[in-house]
Amino acid sequence: MNDRQVEQQQRHSVVFGISIDRLTILLFLLSIGILFLDLWLYFAWPRLPHDIRQLIDITREGNIPTWFSSLLFLFCALVAFQIRLEDRLHQQSVERSAWLLIGLFFLFLSMDDASRFHERVGQVVGDILKEQGEATFITSMVSAFPSWNWQIVVLPFFILIAVIMVLFLIRSFQSKSLLFLFLAGLGLFTQAIILDYVDGLEEQRRVYGIIAMEFNLPGRNAIQHLVRAIEEFLEMSGTVLILRSFLGQWALLGFGPNNIGREKRS
Repeated sequence: MNDRQVEQQQRHSVVFGISIDRLTILLFLLSIGILFLDLWLYFAWPRLPHDIRQLIDITREGNIPTWFSSLLFLFCALVAFQIRLEDRLHQQSVERSAWLLIGLFFLFLSMDDASRFHERVGQVVGDILKEQGEATFITSMVSAFPSWNWQIVVLPFFILIAVIMVLFLIRSFQSKSLLFLFLAGLGLFTQAIILDYVDGLEEQRRVYGIIAMEFNLPGRNAIQHLVRAIEEFLEMSGTVLILRSFLGQWALLGFGPNNIGREKRS
């Protein structure tokens, strides 16, 4: 099967009556809609009741954007589990274990996104390490880290898992375009982490204040909200691309999402 046939097979694959390309576009549009609705309410309706505002605040938790983001991670996990289950006759034990771990990782991210688990646990661990009287390499490194504690505590594990996934998927993906989609999604995640790092710096408050004055915006909190909203949007968009790469892999295995939402062929 050449590259053109591979692309055609992916495009003809459907999930609940919609092609996976159209599903990807729909999820992107929903992500963009959530971002613009959040910014519109924040800047155009500053006196909106707090509880209503919180429902769509992309920078907060326990609301509609968090639910949507958590669902994206969950869909990634479910597709990874399906690839492992349905291709068990062709996969070696290492490949099946890898897809299982990928599914479990995205399942954790789904829980984590809804609960801010890594941020809360990382912050607590970082605070404990900083309060230790005995100076060690780890405590010194955490104390010297200029941004959020969770990044220095938890981020190395996330990077390790990402590297393992890339090394595995380079060999596992049936198409180079799928690898490109996955790497592009990972790249958006990287940009989101960089923005989060910048947001955690002490100097950012002064910088946000200068930017707000330059563009006549209502204070540095407005800039902070804008940066955090873009960060969350990048994360959502990255997840959509990764989900698309998983769905494409599932389709190319021959039994993928063509039958979802339809009666199975005899």
